[in-house]
Amino acid sequence: MIKWDEKNKFLKRRIILNEAYKHFTKIDNNSYTRTSYHFESAISVLSNLVIFGEKSFGLDKYSIIKKAVIDEGQYSDKADNNILIRIKEIVSEKLKIPERKFHVLTSLSILPDDIEDHYVIDGIEINIIKTEYPSKYDGRIKLLNDKKSIIPQVFEDNYSKVIIKLKGKFEEEVIERSLNAIDLLRSVWCLFGNYEMGYSDNIYKPINRVLTGTVHSLHFENGNNASKEIWYEPNPHSNTPFILFNNKDAFNSNTKWLLSQLNELPYRKVLKESLKTYVRAFDEKDPNVSLIRLWGALEKLLLPETSKGNSEPISKRCAFLFEDYEYHIQVIENIRLYRNSNVYNGINTDRVRVYCYQLQFYFKKLVIFLSHNDYDFKKLNEAQDFLDMPYNEEKLSIQKKNIQDALNFRHPKIHGVEP
Repeated sequence: MIKWDEKNKFLKRRIILNEAYKHFTKIDNNSYTRTSYHFESAISVLSNLVIFGEKSFGLDKYSIIKKAVIDEGQYSDKADNNILIRIKEIVSEKLKIPERKFHVLTSLSILPDDIEDHYVIDGIEINIIKTEYPSKYDGRIKLLNDKKSIIPQVFEDNYSKVIIKLKGKFEEEVIERSLNAIDLLRSVWCLFGNYEMGYSDNIYKPINRVLTGTVHSLHFENGNNASKEIWYEPNPHSNTPFILFNNKDAFNSNTKWLLSQLNELPYRKVLKESLKTYVRAFDEKDPNVSLIRLWGALEKLLLPETSKGNSEPISKRCAFLFEDYEYHIQVIENIRLYRNSNVYNGINTDRVRVYCYQLQFYFKKLVIFLSHNDYDFKKLNEAQDFLDMPYNEEKLSIQKKNIQDALNFRHPKIHGVEP
């Protein structure tokens, strides 16, 4: 369902629209003039005030809103209502386009012999091939040559070649869903495969051991190019392909287990988003950026929406998972305080890469705890409440007694206590 975001108390759509139309004149149905960049600027702000439903995933939101504003033509008291109606009409027309089968070609810095060759994630097939791409995709080579002036150095030699198969309607939608699936798979691999601690003379390189290659191309099922565009990583980094050595069976077993759990857990959507945030955080070369983004991944899991901005509960909720509760609070609090000082004051330290590894340790422990779900949490806030419990047995016993007393007080006959 497409609607205005009425919850945002700070952005006022009528003020934004009024400003947009001050710098815009409609000539006819096919043309218009604008007097400054403020028109496009206003449309960018307006884009954050329109909520598109899941069915609209992959559509170019900015272009649709811009067209609706242009079609309306001028400001009036009814402009916002008319624009929303027009947005719905444009989206409805676009959604009538039938689905087609697409293949997305990319690569990963992991040896193909070490891993399974086929995965299905959110209905998307990921195929790891042990050779070069089949010849039917040769149009990709010409496309890369045509775009070489804008693409950074291509890193995919010695990487596993990957063919992703899915159905979709729009180019951006297909690419985004494909890379989401790849990033979820990489997040599981990196969770089990990244180093637990690392030291390097060069701290400005990704921590992840499995990176995507530089370029991603879109094809029809017959192998022909489905687009004149090429998608690429803006800041690629060459990585030595990840080698599993002697722990292949355990690695693949853990991967299979976690991917299976991510299909079943009641809070799987948030857990998947957190994992993708994690893997993208550690794709970054700057460890300060990695730390801030991984902290965001923890917040997704440990803070309810109503508590965003108050990160203090994170330390206690992480530490609850460990016997040495008080010690782990100190470690996490140190990371939290550094993260805050970096965000708000720009303070840096050459120890930040160590902090990243420490935070990964806690993130991994939390993900595995939530994925096992031994206590049958139905919602993520139930897990958060559980992690808020006192950490020592004496306090837990007192809380247990208090809860039982409260139940007896509220329902004395049910619990065998006469009033």
